[in-house]
Amino acid sequence: MNIQNAVLLYYPSDPLETVNVITGHPQEAARLQNVTEKFDAMEPDLKVAPFNEGRKGFVAPHE
Repeated sequence: MNIQNAVLLYYPSDPLETVNVITGHPQEAARLQNVTEKFDAMEPDLKVAPFNEGRKGFVAPHE
């Protein structure tokens, strides 16, 4: 996440999302950036196969 392009909004006073308050809350912005970077770095334990993988030769079971 590039903090220069980041947006921090405060919905109670700005429900239309018109005011970026990130410069007034640098500690909260840094904390959220840290959380976001950790989340983005997560890898699932179980990898999902790409779409259509295993389709060739597949025959659906009969009911």
